[in-house]
Amino acid sequence: MVPVVLLATSAIFQAVVYFHGLQAAHLAANQGLFAAEATDGTAQAGTSRATDVLAQLGNPLSAPSVNASRGPETATVTVTGSVAELVPGLALHISVVSRGPVEVFQAESAP
Repeated sequence: MVPVVLLATSAIFQAVVYFHGLQAAHLAANQGLFAAEATDGTAQAGTSRATDVLAQLGNPLSAPSVNASRGPETATVTVTGSVAELVPGLALHISVVSRGPVEVFQAESAP
């Protein structure tokens, strides 16, 4: 009975750790996207911002990887990593992609 209770408790804590990591990855990817898609943004700015957000959150992902790209019309930021393994043999991997249009400055036309 005790092993079952311990396994169930570990599974609950594993779910909490997983969803915390997932939320952190979403936040980092979205913040990186905001930096990359800005009018003066770059892919490097997106990568840097996403990495900074993960660091501010206490690095909830093991071996995190952040990749950003910016094209003429869209910017994309991908955050991947793994969460701590609390249940033996249950390795959970997280991958989040945020994509959005690049901001373009258009001068106001004279009336």
